[in-house]
Amino acid sequence: MVTTANRKTHELQFAVGDIVYIYRPVVTPGKHRKFMRPWIGPYYITQKLSDIHVKIRRKSDGKLVKNRVHVNRLKHGFLWHDRPQDPEPPPNVDATEPAILADEEIPPNFVDNTEIPQGVDNVSQNGDPQNDSISEKLYEVEKILRKKFFDGITE
Repeated sequence: MVTTANRKTHELQFAVGDIVYIYRPVVTPGKHRKFMRPWIGPYYITQKLSDIHVKIRRKSDGKLVKNRVHVNRLKHGFLWHDRPQDPEPPPNVDATEPAILADEEIPPNFVDNTEIPQGVDNVSQNGDPQNDSISEKLYEVEKILRKKFFDGITE
């Protein structure tokens, strides 16, 4: 019976420097097994302690995993050497052009909104009653925010 069960098994061979993934069967609380990724990694093997135990490091930052790992929890990883890369985006031509136009490039019907005409009264300097009520409301809000409550007593 044992020979029949072991007939299709094969021994996993790992060498130092191989890229591997670790099987993590534990489901995080609050998550469902269906949405969990059981293989985490990539890692690489740093030391072979025996035929069945290895020491590994994380490939992203090189951090050593403190516990030894059994080879049954490992699977071979694959490195993409000629992996397709995103093409380099074209340079932004608009950003390199000067933002200030020369006098001959300005169209004749252009109106500059940044300048205030001399004959028109400025609303903020006029003392409009609507602006006064807004400033009073802002002042009231500031007064309320300045009040501090300490044990139910207003300071």
